[in-house]
Amino acid sequence: MAYAENQTIHDADSHVMELPGTLEKYLESRYLAAFEAENRISRQEAAWARDAQAQHDDPEFRAGEEAGLMQRKNYQALGSFRSVDRVRALDLLQERQEIRARNVTVPEMKGLREWVKRETKLGNPALEAEAKKTQDADLILALNWSTDVNDSVKKIVRDVPPFPYVRESLEKLKGKADAIVVSQTPTEALVREWREHTIDSYVGIIAGQELGTKTEHIAFAAKGKYPQEKMLMIGDAPGDYKAAKANSALFFPVNPGHEEESWQRFHDEGLDRFFGGSYAGEYEDKLVAEFNKYMPEKAPWQS
Repeated sequence: MAYAENQTIHDADSHVMELPGTLEKYLESRYLAAFEAENRISRQEAAWARDAQAQHDDPEFRAGEEAGLMQRKNYQALGSFRSVDRVRALDLLQERQEIRARNVTVPEMKGLREWVKRETKLGNPALEAEAKKTQDADLILALNWSTDVNDSVKKIVRDVPPFPYVRESLEKLKGKADAIVVSQTPTEALVREWREHTIDSYVGIIAGQELGTKTEHIAFAAKGKYPQEKMLMIGDAPGDYKAAKANSALFFPVNPGHEEESWQRFHDEGLDRFFGGSYAGEYEDKLVAEFNKYMPEKAPWQS
């Protein structure tokens, strides 16, 4: 870290990474007042959690969980916010046409089902620790599959260049805006791919899943440091839109299946509107409305 160069740092602080309201139920009553006084999460910053909870409680939203199984991401994904939904997400995989056509029997994975119900940190570090602790065969299988996928990505994902107009857009941003990468992909893969195509120099930081959620990435990097109309997130999923709006940032959508056209639009007109102060309002609303039309009501295998 640049600010710690040539210094000896004894890092003994702690970081609360739980959802708002999670820790209170575990605290003794005598400590609640002190905790709430020290808790730095403002009501506005915690709004995304309330919004996500409300969305997953909405019957209309839940009615589309099967159709959106492979489209919804982050806190919109089935099982990402409510642990009771995670087993259903596993069961729905059995209904995919590709699975049925090949007569594949999806393992019950009882150990994994029980773990995802109780665990809040659904990542390889927590999975590895639990597998080592319990020696549960299902958890070991899931961990091996997850690490094999990551290893395969390292071997297979090569020579896949960015979409046209991505590099040109980054070049257009250069010297005019501070840019960062926010993603839930492992940082190692992000850094490797951005470096492979020599576009990493256009951004100040590449933030992967190890550094938190996309909402947290934006908050740490920009919230309170730039006017709202001077913050813009580019994304291709509803969760990206949510992350932007949780930080009062503008959003530019990359439409699924029309990525090249989206990036050209961003380069040719979106950036100019952003820098010119005419992005917010009618223009952004039109783009988001178009983006929402690309969110299918039925899953691809049901069409």
